[in-house]
Amino acid sequence: MDFKYKNQLVNIFIIILGLIVASNIYKTQDKIMQTLKTEKEEAVKKSGILGEIKQLEKKINVYKKYLTKKDPLILTNNINNFAQESGVKIISVRPEGEIEYPAYIQYSFSLVISASDYHKIGSFISKLENSVDIYIIESLNIESSNFLRSTEQTEARQIEAGQTEEINATLVLSTIFFKG
Repeated sequence: MDFKYKNQLVNIFIIILGLIVASNIYKTQDKIMQTLKTEKEEAVKKSGILGEIKQLEKKINVYKKYLTKKDPLILTNNINNFAQESGVKIISVRPEGEIEYPAYIQYSFSLVISASDYHKIGSFISKLENSVDIYIIESLNIESSNFLRSTEQTEARQIEAGQTEEINATLVLSTIFFKG
C-alpha cells in the first residue's frame, strides 16, 4: 500500500470514529434533554397544583374566621334575637352534645319553638340560615298545638273566645367549629 493512501485511510477512520463519538454524545444529550423536558412538565403541573392549594388554603382561612369556637351562650343569645325579630317564642333549648371530627367539632342542640303562624317559623328559619354564624338544621318537626280542629264551629268558637292556634316546631340545630 502506498503511504499516500494510508494517510487517507487514517483520516477516514478518524472521521468515522469522530462521527460515532459525536453520535453517541448526541444520543446521550438527547436523552438528557427528554428527561429534563419531562421533569419540567411535571414541575409545571406541581406548581399549578401548589397554586390551587394556596388558593384553597386562603379560602379555608376565610372560613375559619366564621367557624371559630364561640361560647354557647353567645349562640343562644343570637337565636333568641332571631326568635324575637320573627315573633317566635322559644319554649326550650336542650344541648345534644358535641361530636369531634379530625378537623372540626359539631355542636348540636334541640330547640322547641312556638308561633302563631307558619310565616313566623319560616322567618325564624330564614334568619338562622342567613346568619353570619353557621347553623345547620338537622331536623324539623312542625305540629299544631291545638287538636280541637274537627269542625268549623269549634274553630269559630276558638276565634270568638280569643284563642288562636299555636304552631309548635322542634328543630335540631348544629353548628361547626374548626379545631385549633
